[in-house]
Amino acid sequence: MTRRTGKISTATLPLYVKFLMILAIIQVFILTNYVITEDEVLLLTEEGTNKSVSEYLENRSRARNGNEKKEKNKGKKETVPATKKASNSNNKRSSEIVVSKEKLAENERKLDESADGDVVQNTHRSQSQSQPQSQPDPMEEIAKAQREQKVNKEREVAAQLAAMTKRVNATRIQKEQQAHERQVAEEAQAAAAEQHHQEAQAQAYANQIAEEKRKEIRRQEKREEARLVKEARQLEITEDRHIEEEFVKGCKCVQCKEDEVCGGLWKADRLPTIDHDKDYTPDPHSLKIHIVVSHCKSDLHWMSKFIKGYEHSIVSTHIITKCGAPVHGAPEGATIQELPNVGRCDHTYAYYINNILDEKVKKGEENDSIVFFLKDDMSSKNMHQGSAWNKFDSMVQLASSDNGFACGVPPWDSAYHNYEESCSCSAYHDPNLLTFTIEEYDRNIKGYDDNGVDFMSENYPNLGSFYNHLDSEKALPMPKLVQVCYGGIFAASVNNLKRTDDSIWKMAEESLTRGNNIHEGHYMERLWGHLMSKPLEQYQIDAIKNHANDNYVEQFPFNGLLCKGDC
Repeated sequence: MTRRTGKISTATLPLYVKFLMILAIIQVFILTNYVITEDEVLLLTEEGTNKSVSEYLENRSRARNGNEKKEKNKGKKETVPATKKASNSNNKRSSEIVVSKEKLAENERKLDESADGDVVQNTHRSQSQSQPQSQPDPMEEIAKAQREQKVNKEREVAAQLAAMTKRVNATRIQKEQQAHERQVAEEAQAAAAEQHHQEAQAQAYANQIAEEKRKEIRRQEKREEARLVKEARQLEITEDRHIEEEFVKGCKCVQCKEDEVCGGLWKADRLPTIDHDKDYTPDPHSLKIHIVVSHCKSDLHWMSKFIKGYEHSIVSTHIITKCGAPVHGAPEGATIQELPNVGRCDHTYAYYINNILDEKVKKGEENDSIVFFLKDDMSSKNMHQGSAWNKFDSMVQLASSDNGFACGVPPWDSAYHNYEESCSCSAYHDPNLLTFTIEEYDRNIKGYDDNGVDFMSENYPNLGSFYNHLDSEKALPMPKLVQVCYGGIFAASVNNLKRTDDSIWKMAEESLTRGNNIHEGHYMERLWGHLMSKPLEQYQIDAIKNHANDNYVEQFPFNGLLCKGDC
């Protein structure tokens, strides 16, 4: 620490330092019998303690007078000569003056050190050494009073600090208690929310179970209803066998129009109505026609010409586009929906039946409603079999007939157009159809994306395995003859669509999502007619087989196709 030098002004010193300085000076004056005036004391103290110094001087004067009297009385009793006393007194006073000067220098040095922080303790020690024990020191009393005042002040401050600490602790405890209460409330709220969530999940699960039970009950009711209908039909056939035998006897030519029972049955191009009326032409104003279009890249301007004459009967047109291309030429009022590019037109049709059909067909209108399933291109370039598509009005008549299904491609010349005219092919196939399989398909004149998925699926080596995958127990059992529609364009009555169990359509949609160009689509192409048409009666099956002479195609791609002639 650097020692400070120079004169220190007493005006800047603390009050207790001034008291110590006054005390040291007075002690020197006492020892040297120097008489200090009040003005001198005031000059030394500069600012303060006037009253205390005056009282001290008065007390000192009285004490000195008393001491002088005692000395006189004492001098009378002593036997020592006065001159010797005076000499001793002078020697004593001289030594005291020397000591006082040394003590004064010592006190000044200590006062100078007190400016650096150590003066208080040293000054008190000097005061205690130099003060006569026989006389009370008023400055010590003043210092004592100040110490007591300081102690009281410290006690007061300590009390205030204690009170403040108590308040702080109380506030902290209160805040901790409030925080704990909030935490407890939040935990209770979270527990309540979790309980509510669990209850909601449990309720949702219960609702799901109940819904599944209701669906299962409805499926059982449908199966039971189908069984009862079948039994009733068999009973009716048994009771009216003689009438049926007459029909069989009359069913000799399944191609001629004169045959009311079997006319047009071979090609499935003209079928009788339910009440076996003759030619049936549905009233376009009473029908409700719904159209679904599987769109990729082609424009749809051709549709206005294709549906001409039935515009007022068309209730809805739903276009499902998959290739990301804009839809041009859509009919007025058509709805457009975009889906991932999987499954081609077959996936589009299954998706429509599962998710859109019930929105379009109002309840109670099923008997008067038919649905057209169309591709976005019906030009000759998109004709894979045959040379022409069926007309819209012809398909309306067939879909409204007892069969309830119409194929967009005529079957007899389309499948084997390269054969001689002596070969005629039917719309029906025998169970050899289930042996159909296909390992690759390269026809892609429009450049559709196959998205890199393998064409073959190990799960379905042939059509029979795919049909079993659709759950053959809920699907209509594969009869001896089934109608097959090639080309991916057809129409069906809503009643026929509802006759097939919902699980079949859902399984078909799911199976067709594996990719875009997949062999499941070729399997599904050969099943649409079977799932949407009315099963043949036994006498119709017999008539068709008799006409074909059990002649059928065994080779790819028309496995099981019935033909007549040299095919």
